[in-house]
Amino acid sequence: MSAPPVPSTPDAPSASPALLRERIGEVLRDRRHETGQRLVDVAERAGISPQYLSEIERGVKDPSSEMLAAVAEALGLTLEDLLTEVVRRQTPAMPPVVQLRPVPTGISRRSAPTIRSRSPSTIDPLCLAA
Repeated sequence: MSAPPVPSTPDAPSASPALLRERIGEVLRDRRHETGQRLVDVAERAGISPQYLSEIERGVKDPSSEMLAAVAEALGLTLEDLLTEVVRRQTPAMPPVVQLRPVPTGISRRSAPTIRSRSPSTIDPLCLAA
């Protein structure tokens, strides 16, 4: 007998965000497909088994940074390129960052400009990946 389904609450999101390892695998797989390379060839150049590369691409394994660098290099990418694309895909609709500044004394809060926004494109993607 199977367990009854768990009712969803209105506050629960409809889909959970992708795990970092899943997004990394997606970027690697997409790059391999875009360049028309076979899994076995990329795995051989990276020094890993085709099965392990397949598990990385499917988001099943959580490889070390050294392993990611080797796979990225086998695909003609740097580790920075890979992480930048992962961050771009992970946070496509990120709102602008808002910085609040204190209001100088003697100026009313209504007349003082207190908010300054930065575009998401000016944020270092590697900082977001950490």
